[in-house]
Amino acid sequence: MILAIIGIWYIAALLMNGNQLINQLERKKQQWTYSQVISQAYQVKRPILPAPHQVALELKKSVFDTAISSKHFLVHHSLITLNSTMLGFFLGSVVGIVIAIGIVHICCFQRSNQCLATT
Repeated sequence: MILAIIGIWYIAALLMNGNQLINQLERKKQQWTYSQVISQAYQVKRPILPAPHQVALELKKSVFDTAISSKHFLVHHSLITLNSTMLGFFLGSVVGIVIAIGIVHICCFQRSNQCLATT
C-alpha cells in the first residue's frame, strides 16, 4: 500500500512539474521533448509537487544538517507550534470550565441552558 502511494506521488509530481517545465520552456520559446521533460521534471527548482525523494532530502537538511541554534531548524518551528497549541488548549479549557461553573451556579446561565435544552 505504501509503495502504491509513493508510486502515485511520483506520477503526480511528474505530471504537475512536467506541465510547469513545459510552460517555462514554451515561454522561452525553446523546443522540448517528452524525454527531456521526464528527465528534468524531478529537478525543477520550485516544484508544484515535490517528489518523495525531494521531501526526504529537505527533511534531512532541515533536521540533521541545520544548526540547532538556527531559526530554520525544524525542531524550533515544532516548539513554536507546540507552544501555540498548548496555549490554545489551556485557554479553551479555562473558558469551558468558567462557563460550566457559570451554568451550575448563576441563575441567568441556568435559565439560558434550560431554554437551549427545550428548543
